[in-house]
Amino acid sequence: MKPLRLAAGLGVLVLWGCATVAPSTQPRLFLVPAFLSTDASAPPAPPFLEAAARVLSASGRYTLRQKGWFESGFDEAVARFDYPRTALFGDDQRTAANQVLQVKAFGLTDLVADRVGRAWRVHFRIVDAATGAVVETFSMVLPWRSRESDLGNAVSALGRAQAREPPDPEPRLDRSGAWEAWWALAPKLTGEAPRWRALLEEARSAGDFDEALRLADLILGPLVGQGRWVRDTLIREAGWAREDGDFRALMLALIPAPGPGVPESLAADQFLDLARQTLLTSPAARRPEVEAAFRHRFGVELAVALTRPTLVPVDGGSFVMGSEDGEADERPTHRVTVRSFLMGTTEITQEQYQTVQGTNPSLFTRGAGSSRQPVERVTWFDAVEFCVRLSLQQGLEPVYTVSQRRPASGYPIVSAEVTVDPTKNGYRLPTEAEWEWAARGGKLGRGTLLAGGSDPALVAWTDGTSGPQPVATKAPNELGLFDMSGNVWEWCWDWYGKYPSEAQTDPRGPGLGILKVGRGGSWHAAAWNARTTARSFDNPGSRGGNIGFRVARSLNPATEN
Repeated sequence: MKPLRLAAGLGVLVLWGCATVAPSTQPRLFLVPAFLSTDASAPPAPPFLEAAARVLSASGRYTLRQKGWFESGFDEAVARFDYPRTALFGDDQRTAANQVLQVKAFGLTDLVADRVGRAWRVHFRIVDAATGAVVETFSMVLPWRSRESDLGNAVSALGRAQAREPPDPEPRLDRSGAWEAWWALAPKLTGEAPRWRALLEEARSAGDFDEALRLADLILGPLVGQGRWVRDTLIREAGWAREDGDFRALMLALIPAPGPGVPESLAADQFLDLARQTLLTSPAARRPEVEAAFRHRFGVELAVALTRPTLVPVDGGSFVMGSEDGEADERPTHRVTVRSFLMGTTEITQEQYQTVQGTNPSLFTRGAGSSRQPVERVTWFDAVEFCVRLSLQQGLEPVYTVSQRRPASGYPIVSAEVTVDPTKNGYRLPTEAEWEWAARGGKLGRGTLLAGGSDPALVAWTDGTSGPQPVATKAPNELGLFDMSGNVWEWCWDWYGKYPSEAQTDPRGPGLGILKVGRGGSWHAAAWNARTTARSFDNPGSRGGNIGFRVARSLNPATEN
C-alpha cells in the first residue's frame, strides 16, 4: 500500500478531576504475605504483591482489606499466618484469620526462584474465605532483572477475572511408569517438600492440574537442573484433561434439544462458535467423533463449516464520507447512502485461507497463534478467487466470475478478468463506502477517529508492531467488528479514484482504473493511516506482508443491480 505521510498525531486526552467517592460495595480481599522460595544466585524478588494490589484496587473487583484506625487484633491475626513458610492454607488457618479480618476472599502468592530458567515462577490464587475453594488462578514467569514495566504489564491481567481450569474427575494420566521412576531417583525431599509431594499426588489424581503444577514448582525449585520431566508431564496431562472436557462439551452440544428449539441454522452457528473457541486451547473439535456427529446432524463437513466467516448485519444508512481534516484524497466530503449488508467480524485468517485455497502465502507464519493471524501477501485477485471458492463450498452462488487468469493455476494471481453479478448471494469484497460505513460503526457510531475508539493502544495494531497479530485481540467497534483499524490493510472492491462531490447511493467506485483501494492501515503504518476515513491504494496484482482482506455479503442480493 502507498505510504501516507503522518499528517497529525493521534493521542489520548485524559482528564483528571475530583469526585466524591461513596463507600465501596465490592467484596473485601486480604493479600496474605507471600511464600518466597529463593536461591543464593537469584536477585531480589519482584514486588509482585504491591503490583497486584494496585491492579486489583484499580479494577474495582475487590476492596483490599487493610488495618483500620486503632483496630485491635489485626496485627496478631496477620502474624499467625504460616503461609509464608509452608505455602499451605489449611481450613483452621483460614477460619481463624477470617474471624478477625472478615473478608470475602484471601489472595495467596508463591514466588519460586528458577535458577535454570533464570526467572521467577509466580502463582497467585484467590481463595473463598468461607469455603476455601480456589475461585481464580494466575500464573506467570518473570525473568530475573525484569523492569518494573514488565511486571506491570504481566500483572495487568489481574484486572479481570481469571478463569480457573475445572478439575477433570477422570483424568488421563501417564501410565508408562516414568513418573514413578523419576521420583524413585529424585533427591531426598526435606522440610515441607514431603507434604507438598503428597498433596501433588492427590491433586494429580483428582485432575486439578493448576494445583499440581504449583506444588511441582515448590518442590522442584531447590532441585537445580532436575525435575523438568515432572513439569512437562503435568502440562501434557493438563492438555489431555482440557481436550477431554472440551470433547464432552462439544458432543453434548450436538445432541438436539427435545421439543421446539432454536432453528438448525442458528444451532449450527452456535456450535461453530463453541468449536472455534475450543480450538484455541485444544484439538477436541478435530476428533473424528465430533466431525461425524456434526456431519450427521447438519449435513456438512465440520472442516468446511469452520472456515465460514462470522458475519454481522450492518444496517444501511446515510453518512458524510471522507474527512475535511484528512488527506487530500479524503475530499471532497460527500453524502453517501448504503443499503444493509453483512460484514465479516474479522479479517480472513491464515487457517481459513489455507482450508479454502489449499495454500498459505503469508510471510508471518511462526508462533502458536499464527493460524489466527490475518492472511497476508494476497493480491486483490487472490482475494476475489477466495470469495468464489468459499461461496461454492458453502453452497452459495458466486458473485464473481474469474477468467483469463494469470497464471492459469497456482498463486499469486497477478492479473485476471473479473465480472460481478450483484444479484448473487455469495461472498464478496466490501465496497469502499460499505467499508467506511461499517468502520465508523454504522448507525451506532460515536464519531471516533479509529474504528471503535481514538486510542490505538486499545483498538488498533499499528506503529511498527512486530507483525500481524491474531485477529480479535483488540477491542471491537460498535458493530462488533475487529481490526477495522490496523493489523493489515484490507482490499476493497473499488478502483481508486477521486471522490465525487455529489451525493451517491451504494457507490462501487469508478468503472475503470489501474489501482485498487485498500483501507484500515496496518501493523507497519502509523495510527494516522488507520483512521476510518484514511484511504490507500495498490496495484491489484501486488501483495505484501501488511495486506489482507475481509469478506461481505449482500442481504437482499436479488434486488441489487
